[in-house]
Amino acid sequence: MTRPITADDVYNINLVETPTVSPNGTQIAFVRGVAERDLDAYSRTIWLASKDGANWQARAFSAGAPHQDMLPKFSPDGAWLAFLSTRFAEPWKAPQLCVMPVNGGEARQLTRRVTGVADYIWLPDSSGFVFVSAANADEREAEDDGNLWPTEKEELKAAYGKWKAENKKKTDPRVVDIFPYRSGTSFVDDRHLHAYEISFDAAMQSSGMPRRITNGAQHYTSLSLANDGASLFAMTKRDSVKDSLFLGGSPIRIDLQSGNFKVLGDDDWHYAASKVSPSGKYLATIAIPADLPIGRTQHVILIDIESNTQTVITKDLDRTCAELHWSADDQLFLRVDDKGASRVLSVDPATAVLTEEYYDPAQLIVGFAQHATVGLVVANRTNTAPTELSIIQDGTLVSVTALHDTLLSDVTVGCTEEVWYTSPDGNQVQGWIVYPPEFDASKKYPLALNIHGGPHVMWSSAAHAMWHEWQMHANAGYVVFYCNPRGSDGYGEAHMQAIHQNWGAPALTDILAGVDLVVERGFIDTDKMAVTGGSYGGYMTVWTIGHDNRFAAAVTQRGVYQLGAFMGTSDIPELIEYAFEAEMFADDEQKLWKHTPIAYSNNIDTPTLIIHAENDFRVPISEAEALYIKLRRKGVPVEMVRYPDEGHELSRSGKPKHRIDRLERMLGWFDKYCK
Repeated sequence: MTRPITADDVYNINLVETPTVSPNGTQIAFVRGVAERDLDAYSRTIWLASKDGANWQARAFSAGAPHQDMLPKFSPDGAWLAFLSTRFAEPWKAPQLCVMPVNGGEARQLTRRVTGVADYIWLPDSSGFVFVSAANADEREAEDDGNLWPTEKEELKAAYGKWKAENKKKTDPRVVDIFPYRSGTSFVDDRHLHAYEISFDAAMQSSGMPRRITNGAQHYTSLSLANDGASLFAMTKRDSVKDSLFLGGSPIRIDLQSGNFKVLGDDDWHYAASKVSPSGKYLATIAIPADLPIGRTQHVILIDIESNTQTVITKDLDRTCAELHWSADDQLFLRVDDKGASRVLSVDPATAVLTEEYYDPAQLIVGFAQHATVGLVVANRTNTAPTELSIIQDGTLVSVTALHDTLLSDVTVGCTEEVWYTSPDGNQVQGWIVYPPEFDASKKYPLALNIHGGPHVMWSSAAHAMWHEWQMHANAGYVVFYCNPRGSDGYGEAHMQAIHQNWGAPALTDILAGVDLVVERGFIDTDKMAVTGGSYGGYMTVWTIGHDNRFAAAVTQRGVYQLGAFMGTSDIPELIEYAFEAEMFADDEQKLWKHTPIAYSNNIDTPTLIIHAENDFRVPISEAEALYIKLRRKGVPVEMVRYPDEGHELSRSGKPKHRIDRLERMLGWFDKYCK
């Protein structure tokens, strides 16, 4: 006998991340992530899938909790698997670069960085690595003078204690002279991500001393190397947009020995990622136009490295690229978001012709790798199952893992129906209805309307954290409805730009038309309807109940409720500056006020639960505090729930106990007013 899906199933849903294939195609490495009940945290473990006759068998390769093992990469000669791990008991416990023989053995620690390692790549001849680690000017000067961290345990503890004390002095008082000065859940320090080279002796399973390649008050990310190993390619920031968290990236070519670099591309684009082809002839980048970079399609731009000429290979596709990889023979593979699903395309750089490699409207692909003999290796999910690892050969998807078979045999999963409908002003909208298990159309059910964030993201029938949430609501007896209204990605740039300078009205028209569609089917109790959403979805939740009184309950989460105030407190003020073409605290404050949800709060009578994280530096908690006080003064039934130590990603990667508490409080608020 099966049971309902509950909030506690946070512990039963796995992540599958960063798949990669060995050079000879006999093994696939990936990361399995899971919430640990006893630790109130997450562990990540490296898994290996090996060919066993016609089938693939997956097994754990590295140790699990309480460690985090991440980002596996095979050596070019296929003998070693490198990864980042927090397992080593140094005082700082930051991720360090490790290697293990592919045929098994002990993990060997190669780096001892107080700030850890953020990313790495193998050198083409397997003789070492280039890795990324953070250092400030004083630390870089000490490195240049040969003053490196000691290796003896007691000396290391003493050096770390001194380093920690010096860092504490810098924050009491905290002097701010950069922006953004806080992001995620912490303040930004004076360190920058730099590239280092380190050798690896396979016979001795040891490493040399790292050599820094880059310098200056600048971040270097998105590393890649061509097969000749002479030039390092990376992303850095243009000086003109250093105050932007996301905009202003430029690809650069760095001489691996001298550190001299050349900037590629031009100022007409904001580049977000890059990867060099194995031959070293092309650099593939993901970029958005610089003239109005919010709500625009992320294109793939192919740069001829010698001539620095560019080809926008997805110009006519009008879909956002989410991930790209090169094959060994210089063919480019890319994943794009399209109508609630994923497409994998390939490109011949010589012709720039796109060829579809895989598309299934039921599948959402969240990560992939490509190998000439294995085919496409994907982390995929559907509306009936969370993420698994699969292989696509000749257009057929074959499962490699079955991480959720036990869960799915134990619980009931409500059916999901895709719907397309027309808004009153003619816009075509894609949405989904999730039905309670054992649904009976002759009965009446409460409705749970969900609104996505972004605003320019794309929901699907298989969104990871939302799949659990929607199934929990359905198992509790709610019909769940959600859609991709105007502003959503996955339907072309015009669809995203339809809410430019007007976040609320067009999206609400699309959303309520979807609610009307479900209601017209006759199985919804219209006195028992609830609405919820997070971030921009929180904006739209409060916008909805400020313009429509049909909902019996609302749960608004990490929402933007005051556009002008948000610009002055968020780590991304450029979102509002570009989306509304507004200057902070200027004459256009009146324009922003018309599009601010709290401006319509006198119209709100819907009982409202406000959920917010106290360390949310994307949408600071002052947004929730203002809404709470306003609704309380007005006499609306309202509660505010504050989660300490959490940030904007509470619902997706917050502490497991906080995630469970949030899910249960949300459902409890729905039930209080809708049952």
